[in-house]
Amino acid sequence: MSQEDRIDQVLGLVLALAGGDLSARLPTGARSEPLDGVIEGLNMLAEELSASTAALKRSEESFRSLIERSPDAIFVHREQTLVYANASALALLEARDPSELAGSTIPPLLRATDDAAEGGAASAAGSKREGQLTRRDGTMVDVEVASISLSFDGQPATLSIARDISARKELTARAMEMDRMIAVGTLAAGVGHEINTPLAYVVANLDFALQQLAGGENGNAPEDAAARRSELRQALKDAREGAERVREIVRDLRSFSSNTHDKDRITFELTPVLLSSIQMASNEIRHRARLVRDFRNVPMIAGSPSRLGQVFLNLLVNAAHAIPVGSADEHTISVRASSSDHEVRVDVSDTGIGIEREHLARVFDPFFTTKPVGFGTGLGLFVCTRIVREHGGRIEVQSKPGFGSTFSVILPAQGSIPQRAAPPTGPLPVPQRRPRVLVVDDSPLMARGLARALKPDHDVAMLTSAREALKCLTQSGRFDAVLCDLMMPEMTGVDFHRELERLKPDVAQRVLFFTGGAFTPSTRAFARRMADRCLEKPLDLAEVRRKLAELGTLD
Repeated sequence: MSQEDRIDQVLGLVLALAGGDLSARLPTGARSEPLDGVIEGLNMLAEELSASTAALKRSEESFRSLIERSPDAIFVHREQTLVYANASALALLEARDPSELAGSTIPPLLRATDDAAEGGAASAAGSKREGQLTRRDGTMVDVEVASISLSFDGQPATLSIARDISARKELTARAMEMDRMIAVGTLAAGVGHEINTPLAYVVANLDFALQQLAGGENGNAPEDAAARRSELRQALKDAREGAERVREIVRDLRSFSSNTHDKDRITFELTPVLLSSIQMASNEIRHRARLVRDFRNVPMIAGSPSRLGQVFLNLLVNAAHAIPVGSADEHTISVRASSSDHEVRVDVSDTGIGIEREHLARVFDPFFTTKPVGFGTGLGLFVCTRIVREHGGRIEVQSKPGFGSTFSVILPAQGSIPQRAAPPTGPLPVPQRRPRVLVVDDSPLMARGLARALKPDHDVAMLTSAREALKCLTQSGRFDAVLCDLMMPEMTGVDFHRELERLKPDVAQRVLFFTGGAFTPSTRAFARRMADRCLEKPLDLAEVRRKLAELGTLD
């Protein structure tokens, strides 16, 4: 007989006693002694209820122990007010006692899940979201939160489980950095080859120019002086072109290797990032396939150019590695960019070996690779996926064994298609007097070269110490503009500018900076803040002259 049946029977006996109709209500064995039957039934019911209560209490104690000892932080909140937090929640927020949190307003991250749970969305989907919680000392901790709706103390509430993912995010960041370094290592030989080729004819043409000049100084000039000057001019022009090619390679490499953080995201044009990635991967591609480019109406996007450059570089290198060396005339790698429905789509396709069906679902898993041992770590596509998701996008793949693969990166568009400004025409405005420019660089060769290049149109002085330059500018020197290196050992350009702002704020507005790379957080922050007044080495002299004219002090 079930417990419910026994309860019904006992209740029937009690009602029979109350109403006097015993013959119809008492069980067969109890009709001669109705009161004994009722007592026996009540005793049995009491024992069963006592056992059920004890079991429920043990279950509640076990559950409470499980909640209290859970390594995950557990919060119960109602109407944006915290009503319970377990020991892990206290430790996560660095609170010493539950009273420090009880009754407090829940953080925005939990508030969002509270709203979703009260609407039923979080409970139905069991979705997780990442964010940050603020500790008692004001520091932030990265967490992953999931919420469900429940009844707490007889009233609707929300239970949120928060897991500290700081270590996981740090591991992911290290994996991304390792993948970046692996990619750089893979491309090192190609980059070396790309630099050595133009560097070879730079040196050759400069040697020729020096020999010609030495011949003229010794009285051994050729009879045809005009032809000699023309040949010398062409040699210097070729050397200049080679140096420009080296500068482009270094710029692409610097763009790829820079470690831009999420907080440094900007709105930028995607096409230059794609071109830079293509240039970086060109040595891997040229021996395997023909490259096809098709960029159509690509709008601006928001994010990190260097991180997305890493994504496209990885996809291009993978596409190249899917094609055997020596068949460049038989294969193609295409990069196509387009936009639709507020999204930007970049397709990287190859005509290589393709991916087997059983491997297709795992290509984005960490440490999964189909490459031979020593040729891949299995981190590349995993890192690509993380980066694309961080940018609010997604990455997809289509492949057919023997016919190639297409990896598609879809990103949210930001704004309209950029309109390229027409290049300025005509000569730069000629100042009424020769402007005075001070060049500050701890490298005498760099300072002397820049001063020599500017001297035809400027009166140039040079100093190799920022402290000496500061002393000169604050005591007696009067200059229309200052060209200053950003990274110097004794006093950096940042410190120089800070002191100049304090002592001579009008002169501080006329300082242009140049740098071969900002290597400290403070210097990187300064370079971003002064982006319109920072030039990259090697310097483009036409850009330097234009920036000097834009200062508005050379009238």
